[in-house]
Amino acid sequence: GVSPEGVCLIASVAPLPPGAIAFFAVMMYSVIIQMCILPMYRELQDRSPDRFQTALVGSFGTLIALYAAFATVAYLHFGPHVSDNVLRDLGDSFWGNSARAAMAGVVV
Repeated sequence: GVSPEGVCLIASVAPLPPGAIAFFAVMMYSVIIQMCILPMYRELQDRSPDRFQTALVGSFGTLIALYAAFATVAYLHFGPHVSDNVLRDLGDSFWGNSARAAMAGVVV
C-alpha cells in the first residue's frame, strides 16, 4: 500500500525546501483572481466568450512576463544563494530597512 508519508507532497518532504512556503503564498495570490471572473465578464463591453478569452490571455500573459522579469532580475542581482527570506539579503542600508518596514506595514 501507500504509506501516509507519500500521500502529500508537502508532508513527504522534510524539511521543506527553502522558499516553499513563500512560493505557495505567491501562487495563491496569483490565482485568487478566479473569484473575480464573473464580475469582470459582466463588465466587459460587447461581451462574448471569445472576447473575454482574448482579454484573459493578454492579462495572464502580462502577469507571466512580469513574474518572469522580476524573477530574472532578482536572480541576476542576488544569485543562486539567496536566502528563503529575501529581505535578509537586502543589507542594513536605508533601502533594505525601508523595504522591511514597508513589508511590516503590508502584513499588519
